[in-house]
This record gives sequence, C-alpha cells and structure tokens, in this order.
Amino acid sequence: MKTLGDLLLNYKVPGVREAQIRKICVEEICSILGCELSLVKVQYKNEELKLAVSPLIKSQLLMRQGELLERIRARDVQVRSIR
Repeated sequence: MKTLGDLLLNYKVPGVREAQIRKICVEEICSILGCELSLVKVQYKNEELKLAVSPLIKSQLLMRQGELLERIRARDVQVRSIR
C-alpha cells in the first residue's frame, strides 16, 4: 500500500524529497549507533547533512562517517559532507 508521501514524490511538492532523505539518514544513523534520534535534529540541503546533536554523538558519527555515507549512498541519497 502506498503512502501519501510516496504519491507526492511524483509531483513537485516542496520539502517532500528532503523529508524522505532526512528519514533515511536518521534510520541509518540509528542503526549504526543504536540510539534514538528525531527527524528535527537532522537537516539536509545541497547534499550536505547538518546534525544538531550532542558532541558525543557527533564525534561517534564522524569517526564512522565512511560507513554512514556508504549506507546512505546505497539507498540512492547523495551526501557530500556531514556537519
């Protein structure tokens, strides 16, 4: 069954694709670190991922940045850098 977000991906609705990318990124971050993270803490713009998380979580992600980028790219999302 398709969701409303799936149907809107075929149309030029601002923000739908970015929201889907943020969701993918949060899922991958949570699977790598094993912690919960809300969508509000992640921003995606111009192939750049900005995280508003604690320094401890951010340093762990930066240490495993290669693995995270590889997983995200495997799901057809282009991310150049993580900040």
